[in-house]
Amino acid sequence: MKHDGNLASVLGAAGNFAYLNALFILTSLPVFTIGPAWLAMLGVTREWSMGEDPPITATFISLFKIHFKKGLAVSAIHLVVLIILAGDFTVLLKLPLIWKLMIIPLFTAITLILIAMTLYLYPLLLNYEMTIKQLLRNSFYLSVSHPMAVLSIFVFAVLFILLSYIFRFLPFLCAFSVFTYIYYKIIHLSLIRVKKLVI
Repeated sequence: MKHDGNLASVLGAAGNFAYLNALFILTSLPVFTIGPAWLAMLGVTREWSMGEDPPITATFISLFKIHFKKGLAVSAIHLVVLIILAGDFTVLLKLPLIWKLMIIPLFTAITLILIAMTLYLYPLLLNYEMTIKQLLRNSFYLSVSHPMAVLSIFVFAVLFILLSYIFRFLPFLCAFSVFTYIYYKIIHLSLIRVKKLVI
């Protein structure tokens, strides 16, 4: 009976991850809603990481509505940054070799910092009441003060990308929700170690 109970728990957890993954994909279909959808999924996995078992649909929809505006704002910031980086990279390719050798390291460092900041933006938005300026400031502080957390997430992201490339069904089944769960667990460890955020 104990083995049956363990099996039921594993199957139940797998079903929850698959269902949450489907909710995220469906609410991300308009594309511009990816930010709020990601926040909603992150909120559900936050509850799971705390040992809670909330109603998935109701929790997801509630968080989606609550964080809709700020989720869109953060997504818009990401889009602007992405466009700027793409434009800078295009210009960089046209520069003489000597300039490329001088600028590429700086460009790479800035890009990595911006990616690292992105990893903290959504958890901060989910857990704290902050303005966009405060979110950006605190995400920068956390990204440079906890590089191992960022590196760990990068490693898991590469792993999930490789697995999704090999098993093409994974993104549609559970890859997004499982990665989000692991991602939040790592970020949460960084957040609880910070006694006072830089407001």
